[in-house]
Order: sequence, then C-alpha cells, then structure tokens
Amino acid sequence: MGSRNTGLAKTTRPRISGVLARERLFERLEEASRRPVVWLTGPPGCGKTTLVANYMDERDLDGLWYQVDAGEADVATFFYYMGMAAEAVAESETALPRLAPEYTGDLAAFSRGYFRELFSRLPSPFVLVFDNYQDVPPHSRFHEVIREGLAEISDGSTVVFISRSDPPATLARYRVSQALVVIDWDELRLTREETDDMVDMRLPQLDEAGRESLYERTQGWAAGLVLMIENLSRGKSLSSPVAGGAPQAIFDYLAGEIFEDFDDEAAGFLVRTALLPQMTVAEAMAMADDDEAGERLTDLVSRYYLVDAREVGGETVFQYHPLLRDFLLAQGRKRMGVEEQADLRGRAAELLEAGGRAEDTVTLL
Repeated sequence: MGSRNTGLAKTTRPRISGVLARERLFERLEEASRRPVVWLTGPPGCGKTTLVANYMDERDLDGLWYQVDAGEADVATFFYYMGMAAEAVAESETALPRLAPEYTGDLAAFSRGYFRELFSRLPSPFVLVFDNYQDVPPHSRFHEVIREGLAEISDGSTVVFISRSDPPATLARYRVSQALVVIDWDELRLTREETDDMVDMRLPQLDEAGRESLYERTQGWAAGLVLMIENLSRGKSLSSPVAGGAPQAIFDYLAGEIFEDFDDEAAGFLVRTALLPQMTVAEAMAMADDDEAGERLTDLVSRYYLVDAREVGGETVFQYHPLLRDFLLAQGRKRMGVEEQADLRGRAAELLEAGGRAEDTVTLL
C-alpha cells in the first residue's frame, strides 16, 4: 500500500483552481510544443508548475505528470513508478518492463526500448511532464535515461521539463539540433497587465498608485505578488520590509526555498552584498571581502535565485530582486553586531561614491 501511495504522489497532476489563465504563455507553449522537448526554467515561485497544469487543463490535453526527486539517483525506482503511472493511461494491459540487474550494464539500450514502448502506448496528442527536475543529483544516471528516452518521442507527444535550472549538459545535443526549446525567467515573469489581472481577481479596490508600487516591488515574481496581495487584503501597507511593512510569509518563503540552499559562507556573501542596490563584481568583492564574488554572482543568476544581470557600459551589473534584498537586509540585522553593520554601511557608501552613484540610498541594516 505504501509504494502505491508513493507512486500516486509522484505521478499525480497538480489540481489548481482560481488561478490566472496566462493566454500569452499558453500560446508560447503551443508554439514550443511543435518541437518534442520543452524546458521551463525559473526561480521558485514564478508559476512554472501552475502554468503547465493550467495549460493542460485549458487545452484539455492528455498527460502524465512525474514528480522528480532525489530518489531518482536510483534509476530502477524511476522505471518502477513510471510503469505504475503508465498503467493508468497507456493503451495496453501489459506492464512495462522493470529494470532487472542484467540490463544495468547497457542502461542506454534499456532506456530507449522502455521509452519506445511507453510512447507507442500513449494517445496522441500527449504531454509527459517531469516536474522539479533540478532535484536530480548531478551525477545520477537518470540524466542518461532521459537523454536516451527523448530519442524515442513519438509524433504528437511532447515532453515538458519544469526546473529551477537550465538543461543539463547531457541534453546538449537536443539544444544543438533545436529539438529542445527553453522558456526562461524573462518570459515567465508576470507582465504589468498580468499583475493587474491578478490584482483584479484578488484585490480589485487597489488604486493605480498601489498597483504600480506592487509591480515595482514584485517585478513579475508570482509568489511575491500573491503574498503581497494577501498582506494588503489584511489592511497592511506596501512599505518596505525594512520599515516593517512586508508580510512575514515572504521572508518565510525565501528562507525555505532559497536561503537554506546556501552554506554559511555563501549566506554571508549574500547578506553583505545586499547593502548595495546594484553591484559590479569588483564592488561585490570589496563589499564581502570575497575573491569568488564573480563566480558566486554568476551562479546565482544561472540558478535563477532572483538575481538579475545586465550589461552597463561594457560591464556586468548585478541586482537582487527587491523582495530578496529586503529579506537579506533583515537577515543582516539578525546576524551582525552593531559595529559590523556600521562598517558595512560605511563601506557601501564609499563604493557608491567611487562609482559615481552617491545619490543612491544605502539601505540601513
């Protein structure tokens, strides 16, 4: 009974209701599905899973949803649970093969045969979704299974990956051949119009000034928008968390979904550099006394941790999402003593003045 319940949890499509139908992205998904593989990537809480589940509901698409987790390090577990899920949708009474020990020596051949058989049983059109793909351990043979399996996709089927990271190197050949299309954070961000539509659904009495402030504070991040609207509906203000006006729920979300991923050294880097409204690599190095600042910032951007990078005058400038920055500043007040806080404020002011940005306000810890 336990394995059956676990299988249902891993292969049950999320049930959603009362969400914004994002027709702009529905059309983008339809366009992308002309290729066999679609990869959605963005930060936690940007609405990836909700978007795909809502799209399948709105377009009435048959599909199979697989929740990826660290257990995929054991590929036999994957074949077992995928076989259970396939029994409910595949047009066959014969079970898919299990990964017996004699097949592990040639996992690529077994994977191709397995997926060839799976796709041959599925109705058309059909969507196979792998959610939370970032949880697969980097050296798991699961990546090999997926690489070989994608070669067997049948006409009318689309495989959609939902991840907080870009496609792994094992799928490079699919990107080169343009069989794989990526929909990233820039596309997934809520537009101002979509932000207003969500406000209309949940807090229609909010005035134009409030809507503009809400959009500036959330910058298209769906989870932040939902939590800010919830806060406003309880009579709270839109003021900065530093001033005490942000919902604790946002801090709790960021702590659980982002901050806990970092060790003490990386967390300290984030807290110290958050005093700068924006920064170059050199400024981050000076602010945090960290020679690895460039690598850290680039990694934050590539892993979609609510950090943006843009080119200004031939130099890369990094900026934390406003709500992430507020959270980090609050963490700084908890973690550092009065003298360290004062030292960092002074250091930030010097860097801003040296960079010709003395007019920028250094947010106090």
